[in-house]
Amino acid sequence: MPHALVAGGAGFVGCYLTELLAKEGWYLTVLDNFTRGQFDHIPDGVLVANMDARDVAPKTLRDAGIDVVFDLAARVYGVRDLYNDPGDLLGDNLEITCHLVRADKAAGVKRYIYISSSC
Repeated sequence: MPHALVAGGAGFVGCYLTELLAKEGWYLTVLDNFTRGQFDHIPDGVLVANMDARDVAPKTLRDAGIDVVFDLAARVYGVRDLYNDPGDLLGDNLEITCHLVRADKAAGVKRYIYISSSC
């Protein structure tokens, strides 16, 4: 099975993907900063990287042997905050996504899958 990194894998949507992949036997690393995600959402046996997705280095991905990245990482505070602070919220999410795409490309990750929810 491939080694997948699930960025945002302890969050509301990410935990379901993490659980499904774990049941299918994937080798997984969950990357989450745990501002909204919860440790108890992560199945036993899954590696955890407690960090912001913007801090991921290509060398780390390469050394870990990551084959695929599922990107669910986002600053999510709900629709109200989108209207209260749209520039910062959307700017943060673009920065997170751009950083992961660049790190994946530099590391030679074969597949990048972007998944978005509300923000």
